[in-house]
Amino acid sequence: KKEGWSRNNWDIIPGEKEISCICCCDAKGYFFAAIEDRTEQVINCRLFEVRDRMLEMMELYEARDLITEILKETITLLDVDWNGVFLWDDAQGRWMLSMDKAKDTLGSSSSQSLLTFALELAETPDGPVPYAFGELEISEGNRWTIPWKENAGKWKSFMKAAGVGSLSAGVLLTGRTPAVLVSLSRRSGGFARINGEVLKTFWPVMISLFERNRAVEGIASLYPRDPVTGLYASSMFKRIVSTEMDRSRRYGYPLSFIVLKVSNMKDLVKKGGSKIEDETIRIIARQVLGSVRNVDIAGRLDDSVLLLMPHTPLEGAQKVADRLKESMKSLSPVPDLSLDTKTQLAVFHEGLFEPEDFLAWIGL
Repeated sequence: KKEGWSRNNWDIIPGEKEISCICCCDAKGYFFAAIEDRTEQVINCRLFEVRDRMLEMMELYEARDLITEILKETITLLDVDWNGVFLWDDAQGRWMLSMDKAKDTLGSSSSQSLLTFALELAETPDGPVPYAFGELEISEGNRWTIPWKENAGKWKSFMKAAGVGSLSAGVLLTGRTPAVLVSLSRRSGGFARINGEVLKTFWPVMISLFERNRAVEGIASLYPRDPVTGLYASSMFKRIVSTEMDRSRRYGYPLSFIVLKVSNMKDLVKKGGSKIEDETIRIIARQVLGSVRNVDIAGRLDDSVLLLMPHTPLEGAQKVADRLKESMKSLSPVPDLSLDTKTQLAVFHEGLFEPEDFLAWIGL
């Protein structure tokens, strides 16, 4: 026992109850301790912090940009590992990932496991209506939370396999195009009482922002991701290509581009059925995201997976392409039939000024 005063905080029930212990030990070895439940204090501090940050952002951003910034801030303020917004596409009869944000400190493969978990969750029809999201019934104000994976019931093994400790999902929009915000934490207890109270308090603000965005911009503007793979959709990918071309031109670093296509797709579909095409592209996307650097950017254009590699010369891109092509052979969704891919490579040069020029140059 060290003489003097000390103070320690403990999260005795993860995400649910936090206590503070003030201790004093005198020269004779007598020991005194006072224990305080500081859960409410922690909740109030986070509420004020989130409120102040939201007020700042509301002065700086328009509706759509504000939504993106709030997703980023939630990552920091509530120690969330992944946020994503899903929209229901009535024509396709499926949930579409519209925007997402992962903690910057997560590696590529780690981020992808959370994204994959969310995409698979969106395809689990467990609710009372066809477009229910997991166990979340799509009606105004509804929320679905699993505070601790240990008490997740039938979802326990699903969460454990993906490294998810806690999840929260809530309905932002209803009507013909419902919207759901999904937040994932690797910590068990990440969405227990403390963070749960903060989300509950600011939920009306999020609903209001999405309603405003739907009215002003139209819901279609919220689609930067491909629904099958979670990769950037072609429109967003072209914007990213344009940005990276400008940076390459300005700073003089090499910018390489890899296109992966399935060369035996007809054989796969013939043997495995029409749904095999989406599954094949999904497999390629997962393999690409798990095999590249954080700075590399992947997108989808029709039946091709595209990979943009900043600071990478042609010989470096060739090594990556060869490695990916070889790894695909054992990942076929159809038994007794290999997954054969072909690759195209290109390096940006000064004669290309628009993303369309770059894509056209390599035949896309």
